[in-house]
Amino acid sequence: MVRPTVFGLLAAQASARPQAPFLCREADGLILSYEETMRRVEAMTALFNEHDLLPGDRLLVLLPNRLLFPIVYLAALSQGVVVVPVGPEVSSRELSRLIDLALPRALLIDRTLRDTLRPSLSHDRELAAITPPLGEEALLLAVGDHQEAFAGAAEILFTSGTSGAPKAVALTEQQLLFTARQVVQAHALTSEDVCYLPLPLFHINAQVVGVLAALTAGSQLVIAPGFSASRFWPSVRRFKVTWVNAVPPVLAILAQQQAPVRAPAHLRFVRSASAPLPVPVLRAFEAAYQVPVIETYGLTEAASQVSANPLAPEARRVGSVGIGRGVLIKILGERGEELGPGQVGEVAVSGPSVVQSYAQGPERSFLGPWFLTGDLGHLDQDGYLYLTGRKSELINRGGQKVSPREVEEVLLDHPMVVDVAVAGTADPILGEQVTAWVVLAGSAEAKAAETALRRHADRHLSPFKRPASYQFVSALPKGPTGKVQRHLLVVGKLT
Repeated sequence: MVRPTVFGLLAAQASARPQAPFLCREADGLILSYEETMRRVEAMTALFNEHDLLPGDRLLVLLPNRLLFPIVYLAALSQGVVVVPVGPEVSSRELSRLIDLALPRALLIDRTLRDTLRPSLSHDRELAAITPPLGEEALLLAVGDHQEAFAGAAEILFTSGTSGAPKAVALTEQQLLFTARQVVQAHALTSEDVCYLPLPLFHINAQVVGVLAALTAGSQLVIAPGFSASRFWPSVRRFKVTWVNAVPPVLAILAQQQAPVRAPAHLRFVRSASAPLPVPVLRAFEAAYQVPVIETYGLTEAASQVSANPLAPEARRVGSVGIGRGVLIKILGERGEELGPGQVGEVAVSGPSVVQSYAQGPERSFLGPWFLTGDLGHLDQDGYLYLTGRKSELINRGGQKVSPREVEEVLLDHPMVVDVAVAGTADPILGEQVTAWVVLAGSAEAKAAETALRRHADRHLSPFKRPASYQFVSALPKGPTGKVQRHLLVVGKLT
């Protein structure tokens, strides 16, 4: 049996349904059919050939959420050029570091970013200016030589935690496509579906759950430049969206709208991923719009999706991130022993989509075929996974361990709270104490809010879990996928 390839899938869709819509630009409604996308991908691969980008060469891609990104992405995967997506907000210093790590042959960059990033591109050489009819201009720059590295990879993603050197995750084409198929199966996607994607395209979620899953299903993908509460519902209606690929902050903002609109009947579900979804946010969104939220769990090291809740009529479990999709999940204790249902430990995953090691980075995260995620959680009797926090985020209060997420969910239940993050701060006696950073609703006054929240915590949390101090802020520092950057809270670098 011949294994599917990205180019093979695109060619098959273009042949079977040439005029069916594939990629859509939210801003002006421009749609590329499967046939037109195929032509543009072939033109891009011809450009790569013309400028001597060979299979195995790395191509750093710095593009905002535009139609050009999936065209470049699909062309690179089709050609065997290793794509290295980089967020367009990267600093010149960060880009220099990534160039040193990835050893790219070339860089494809939005034209508007070249001057900003000039210090890291002092030795670049312009190969081509890309000015397609899409009106999205970019430059192809030579930044290195042909070098052997990352054998077998189709894509390299650099991830890092709160500190330390970036870790290089090398994913193969088959791992990417395996996960895309799992997404299609989990969400029962068909050629009739239309996905609305406001998430950053340089992130693995948008690439696999968005671009590759749509390609696999033969469906349509509406690409937004980013999330906008004012554009969201008009776009869902305009493009007859059937499902939304979202993150918790999107749901939280929509749930807080004072006069929620009626969700259209064609919207089947909203998918949440990339960060923990507080149960109060899920319930508030569903109460406002009567649209089910499907919570999922994913990892860059597993080509995105690891688990997902089922769609109706199967049992979805609120508070759970669902069941494994093409991967095995187990919970490990402190000595590496496998724990039973209901016991909290470290989540470990294994399967065809899961990398066996970092291409660059520490090996301590791997135990045989198992990747040790650093996430804490437990499985129930039916295999549904519940996440409780991160090992590195546990607060050690005098020997008693506190999960930030548990405290956050309690505080989010209070009507004065719009957003909250909890972390440990230094304490001379206990080692660490529990501190909460709170975004208040409306015109709530800080002193009255703290009194109310302390009473609320007294009712719902054990004494050692209650915040010792409250910090009231206008916003929490978050990454592009909505994860709170707790280390910035602790050192006082709020954004």
